[in-house]
Amino acid sequence: MPEPPTSPPQRIVCLCPSITEALFEIGAGPRVVGVTDYCVHPADAVEALPKVGGSKLPNLDAIFELSPDLVIMNEEENRVEDFEAIQERGIPILNTFPKTVAESAHMMRDVGRAVGCVEAAEESARAIERAVASAKSQSSQKPRLRGAVLIWMRPFMGVNADTFMHDMLALAGIDNVFGSRPQRYPRLEAADLRCGLDVILLPNEPFEFVGQHATEIAAAAGIPTARAVLCDGQFLTWYGTRTPRGVEYAVKLTERIRGLAG
Repeated sequence: MPEPPTSPPQRIVCLCPSITEALFEIGAGPRVVGVTDYCVHPADAVEALPKVGGSKLPNLDAIFELSPDLVIMNEEENRVEDFEAIQERGIPILNTFPKTVAESAHMMRDVGRAVGCVEAAEESARAIERAVASAKSQSSQKPRLRGAVLIWMRPFMGVNADTFMHDMLALAGIDNVFGSRPQRYPRLEAADLRCGLDVILLPNEPFEFVGQHATEIAAAAGIPTARAVLCDGQFLTWYGTRTPRGVEYAVKLTERIRGLAG
């Protein structure tokens, strides 16, 4: 857990899109001096900021030229060698990696302490915790659904229980049938999908599923096309200030799917 800075960092580089959005929403946006190519929110603010490449392949020279006094990274999205290179320069790093919705509340508190926006981050964390409690209450009163979520098309890839998306769906009332797979992102065969699913969710990131994919996947799984559901990947996977809206989105999506499955 990061200690509150003696003086808040004045030059922040963020290599995680959802946290970039959160920084602006808790009041640290004016101190963000560099972001990745995939940091797209808030659009009007990040458009003019220097870009330092992708999360997986950041341009380290571009980062160093910005002279940051804090780099915010993510253990999954960013490579070990990039962590090490930044550390070797003596630049402080905040490492984030929430795997559950509840952990994203703890992450927001860590971010708030690291950038000197404790009160606003605490408000965000409490909003996440309220959303979690509300979703649990609502889903406990409804029948649960057997579902899967795909994140890639060829080959098919899903998610296991060690992922944020799995937890988001579980909160809303969808049990991920591939949660017990040992790989975080298991490769799946078409035959794996023929397991009596109520729904297959097809988010628009990291792979952008479209209608023709839904038709093909539904046929492979032996379910009606309407139950291969296109959905918003940012709401299901972005952790930070977007998370309460993501939980609400997941709950409403699950309600709509229950109508289809019924």
